[in-house]
Amino acid sequence: MTPIEVASRAFPGQFKVKGNEIIPTYCPFCRGGQSGDRDTFTLNIDSGLYFCRRGKCQEKGNLDQLCKHIGIPLDRKEYEPKKANQKTYTKPKTKINPPTSEIEKYLTTVRKLSKGTCDYLRIGESDNKIVFPYYENGQLVAVKFRAKNQDGKWKQFSMESGGKLVFWNMDNCDPVMPLVITEGEFDAAALVEAGITNAVSLPNGCESLGCVDLCWDWLKQFKTYYIWTDNDEGGIKARNELIKRLGIGKCLIVEHEKHKDANEVLFKFGSQGVAECISNAQAIPLAGLKNMAELPEYDLAKDELIPLGIAEVDEIFAGGVRLGETSIWTGFNSSGKSTLLGQVLLNAIENDYKVCAYSGELPDRIFRYWIELQAAGPEYVKQETNKYGYPVSKTDYKMLPHIRSWYNGKFWLYDTQEAVGQEKILEVFEYAVQRRDCKVFMVDNLMSLALNSHSDSDFYRKQADFIGMCKAFAKKYMVHIHIVAHPRKPAAGSKELDVAGSSNITNWTDNVFEIKRFNRKELATIEADETTKGMGITNSLNIKKNRLMGKQDKVFMMAFEETSKRYYIAKGGSPNWKYGWVKEIGKKSSAEDMDDWNDIGKVVQVEK
Repeated sequence: MTPIEVASRAFPGQFKVKGNEIIPTYCPFCRGGQSGDRDTFTLNIDSGLYFCRRGKCQEKGNLDQLCKHIGIPLDRKEYEPKKANQKTYTKPKTKINPPTSEIEKYLTTVRKLSKGTCDYLRIGESDNKIVFPYYENGQLVAVKFRAKNQDGKWKQFSMESGGKLVFWNMDNCDPVMPLVITEGEFDAAALVEAGITNAVSLPNGCESLGCVDLCWDWLKQFKTYYIWTDNDEGGIKARNELIKRLGIGKCLIVEHEKHKDANEVLFKFGSQGVAECISNAQAIPLAGLKNMAELPEYDLAKDELIPLGIAEVDEIFAGGVRLGETSIWTGFNSSGKSTLLGQVLLNAIENDYKVCAYSGELPDRIFRYWIELQAAGPEYVKQETNKYGYPVSKTDYKMLPHIRSWYNGKFWLYDTQEAVGQEKILEVFEYAVQRRDCKVFMVDNLMSLALNSHSDSDFYRKQADFIGMCKAFAKKYMVHIHIVAHPRKPAAGSKELDVAGSSNITNWTDNVFEIKRFNRKELATIEADETTKGMGITNSLNIKKNRLMGKQDKVFMMAFEETSKRYYIAKGGSPNWKYGWVKEIGKKSSAEDMDDWNDIGKVVQVEK
């Protein structure tokens, strides 16, 4: 993809070209800053390098980095061979003789190669060694030997120095037909014996892939490659590297379930066995590329949903948020994001889902204090006075055992005094999935993560990368992740593209919620309006994005019950709903049972 093509997709109608520089209206990293500076970003047409001249940005990099930042998939480039050094090769001087009777016997009995195949491949003898001649364009360019070792076995390899290490048997191959690449000469010879003459071998086994670069112009003529290396660690490594260089779409894997290479198959099963292995070659599946007709049935009406606990909002989502998705909760500082998410987590528990939360702002004791106020509700929260004479909200201590019994083993909090990076968060979440069966997660908030960035723009980019990682995690484990992300420019008003400074955050996530707390002036206007007067409105909740249902910009006016920290729909709503722990108390029918529960309450009172 060229810089012009990238610019056309990234800045449609919003860039100009001056000389060899592409200049969009705004820098895709800093968006011009608070002053909205224009024309500070340049993208070089020739080199693909970019740079922002704005003092507080100074972002620079290459075309690949730009594509990643703005969410444009990178085109996969074909393998480009290394430029061969201007090396001088020495023409082999070995005199190649016809095979001796001893060598012929070895070739025919042990290797199962006919005299016709050996003659076709010009296998010979020199100094009582088996000789494999390497030809390129009709010229002898290298000679490889196989001699007996001290045990009398033909396993000692060597080559005449100075030769050019090309593919063996390449001169006998037709580019019109598929090419079979093997690891050793006897493997290629086994294929020729089976009538498959378009077979070559690596010059020095699995470690000798330099021939790919030396023979690239010849190699790239073929449209299909069958890779049949040894079925061991070295062979598999060579196979993967060949596939990487030649292209996954052009390669097929050949192997036998019991025997490691082609010559073994020839020895055990003859030419027919070798031919069957080739006919059973498998194309390499590309992860993520699926046949639509073979996908499992999906019934939207039977989707597993997690209600958020606000009926009017759940209606927008046709019942609640889905597993395998991520949700962003945004709004300015102190707008109520974390508080409302506390309710969302409690409602997940109410619906039998285990949850795991990371709070980078609140210590564990404060986090639990707030959650338990919300779990209790105004009926079970009392106002007491602290030692300084100020009123404070406290959950009725007699109810605490019931509340904690209700969420025990279902509500997990990751709390640490160390700086936490994105990999660590997902490592903890993975543990919570595998060992605690958690399905709902919360990250509060993106700003609290240790992302090791070297600039503001890099920090925002890494936040966007984390969202992508969370999305992949949610899909892999079929969970839902709620993420708190502050808008980047408070003075400009909260806009979807401003969330955490990167459009990728809202592009990648499935749902976006925006919480706003009204200021005094706005509250006065709301109270003066006859349609909203007396409702106790404090906040608004805006559904900025709902990918599946396609509904957005649905705004709900919210009220807030201060003592229990509960939000509810202002019009017709109430903060007095009851969670499961209250229902459990109601199930206690006998006086003896109730005494047991009250005894637990006394323990809490003593601890108090």
